Amino acid sequence: VKGAGGVNASDFTISGQLGAIANALNPSKPYPVELHLETADLAVDISGTVDDFVEGEGLNLHIAADVAELSNLLKLFDVECPELGRTKFKADITGNAGAPRAADIYATISDGSTVELSATGTVNDLVSRKGLDIGIKASIANNPIIQMVLPDILSDVTNLEIKGSLRDQKEDYILEDITAYVSNDQGLELTTDGSLNFGNLESDFPLKAMDLNLQVKSKTTEAAQRFLVDFLPEMGPISATARLTGPVDRMALEDLDVVAGESLPLQMTSQGRIDWIPIDDNSVSGIDLNVSVKAEQTQLLASAFDIPLPEIGTVSIDSRLLYSDEQLKIDNIDVRTSHDQGLVTGLTGNMDMNFKEDQKTPGNVNLELTVTAPNLGAAEPLLGTRFVPGMGPVQGYARITGTPNVLSLENILVTAGEPTSTFTKAYGRVDRIALGEEQPVSGLNIFGLLKAEETADYALLM
Repeated sequence: VKGAGGVNASDFTISGQLGAIANALNPSKPYPVELHLETADLAVDISGTVDDFVEGEGLNLHIAADVAELSNLLKLFDVECPELGRTKFKADITGNAGAPRAADIYATISDGSTVELSATGTVNDLVSRKGLDIGIKASIANNPIIQMVLPDILSDVTNLEIKGSLRDQKEDYILEDITAYVSNDQGLELTTDGSLNFGNLESDFPLKAMDLNLQVKSKTTEAAQRFLVDFLPEMGPISATARLTGPVDRMALEDLDVVAGESLPLQMTSQGRIDWIPIDDNSVSGIDLNVSVKAEQTQLLASAFDIPLPEIGTVSIDSRLLYSDEQLKIDNIDVRTSHDQGLVTGLTGNMDMNFKEDQKTPGNVNLELTVTAPNLGAAEPLLGTRFVPGMGPVQGYARITGTPNVLSLENILVTAGEPTSTFTKAYGRVDRIALGEEQPVSGLNIFGLLKAEETADYALLM
């Protein structure tokens, strides 16, 4: 057999040997086949026998292919991709032409440095793709192909390692037993295991469902920011685990556990779930997270989140965040501060915010503030001034209500001293504190009481 031709302006030749035509028409003995096809980058060899050449039955063939550069071959079919390296393939084909079986499949793609891919296994029926069981391994470093196979959120990944088994289950094709690792030059590492369901391989979107256990590690908060909320400041290393599961149009993030700044003076932890992570422009929904923040100094928290706060000691913040349908609820708020001079503050309660454009109210605030200190001197960081430092103990209470934009202080009560000696009390309310306005405070109604056992004690208060 000798022949020549062309495909998309690329020439090829074919040579080899076939059995006699009479033997092909008389299937009394296996028909021998030995063919060699070659182009500039491709060489294919087919050898073996066919029991019934006319009917295509009794296949017993070995196929071997060698591609010098896979990207050049793909160009023949108008597929553009970066250089991948040399490709080798071999398999044994048995059965019949209507349902050929491929066994001992072995394929490799390698450029000797940045790309190493391999696939091994069997396909019981190449036509229907049933009985598919292919083991896949890949190791890619600093090659543009990474950006072609990973989602945009991982566009800066420079290293990819993955292995798994592609199998058919009913009408779907599933890559299971996955273990994968990706990293970039900024210190981000992502490992995962689980499965990906590609559906029937005929839909426009390449994925049908997934079930993946994720682990993220990052040397900095910035490197992992893409997986976190935008407003989270730089808090040092990030470690996180979660399970990403469900159909692609209703993906959920379960068993979420995030730690930022572990063992550092400022750290944050979060546990919970996100019910819906859409693949379109819709926002995430069904967020349910328990969040905890701890700071060894108030200024660490103030500086990180750009909040003007006095230095009142260590800070702990615990709350539960719920977000759905453009409404945010922060429940079980529990904020505690403790100064080494004895000043202790607490803020508890809940609040909610409405982000809908047609909102009737921006939300509600319902908080209680408490303050205790051994004396007014210890309360100086909170008061902002030094006033009768030895007078104590100090106790304070206020209820904070209103909306996130306009607050009210109700049931204000601040006492200092002992009722049996020098004693002062302030009580009342502030009707309106409009955040962000030039004159934020109005409706100030504060009353005071001053008591002293001796006239000389009044002089200390003046």
